[in-house]
Amino acid sequence: MEFAEHLKAVNIGEPAAAGGLKVFPLYPLRPAAVTVQLLADAVAHNDATVAEDAHAEGPWYRRVVVENHGRVALLVRDGDLLLGGMQDRTAERTCIVPPQAKVVIPALCVEQRRSQYAGREDFGVSRTSADPELRSMRIFASVRHQPLQDMTWNMVGKRRESAGIADRGGSLLEVEERVGKRLEESEAALPPVYLACGVAIAWARNRGAPSLHVEVFADAAACAAAWPGLVRAAAQGTCPDAKGPRVSRTELRKLFREAGRAAFEVAPEVGVGNLQRAQFGAGVATILSLEGRLVHASLFAA
Repeated sequence: MEFAEHLKAVNIGEPAAAGGLKVFPLYPLRPAAVTVQLLADAVAHNDATVAEDAHAEGPWYRRVVVENHGRVALLVRDGDLLLGGMQDRTAERTCIVPPQAKVVIPALCVEQRRSQYAGREDFGVSRTSADPELRSMRIFASVRHQPLQDMTWNMVGKRRESAGIADRGGSLLEVEERVGKRLEESEAALPPVYLACGVAIAWARNRGAPSLHVEVFADAAACAAAWPGLVRAAAQGTCPDAKGPRVSRTELRKLFREAGRAAFEVAPEVGVGNLQRAQFGAGVATILSLEGRLVHASLFAA
């Protein structure tokens, strides 16, 4: 099924606004066809482990091993921020790890200064998704077949500087900790919406048009689990007293149509499923499907 058809299968609900964010719930117009567990939940419940790849080819920090001990397929998202190991990482791309399987996934370092164990040797998953600007720029670079790691370190450094942290080479986790109270307030004010299968989050930037991030999931349970982390991630780029941007459901649907007309390319295979990526006029999008059924879709625009 094409990206446009998947986006037609969601209905855009009434938005809520708080802390400079405007959040639209997305409701399914078709029954869920795939059941997945998010990596964060699987790790928290000991259904999965994330560890260093002892046999990595190339830079050691560019691969991690995800092992699914459970009976449900595991969804690893490019927004998963992995904390621990010899450096904090983020998953480079979205993929599916089948039940009772082990998959080596590409990763990107988001903690340049550390290269040894300090605390846990495996990885936990942050409650806050990775920086949406970093995620969108990574997809842009992937579509253009550009190097990703140096760009990632540069963007982490800029984000740390904007948070008032002098050392550019530390982790994104410290940025989150600086504004933790504000993130908690945004999370509490914009909770998951019952039965929503996706969420569209808009926030005002310092200059120009508002930023927008959309994620759609195979089922409502996966959406509810991911929702707080997505709100927290977007809230990092807002001011506490900022007003929600003027984005309407009509404008959002127009953006969906524009993304649906984009030419998608198939990404290299990792785990199971089919990942496609595309750049369009206002942004970038990815879609992960399994046997033609939607598992996860993400869209970033400015």
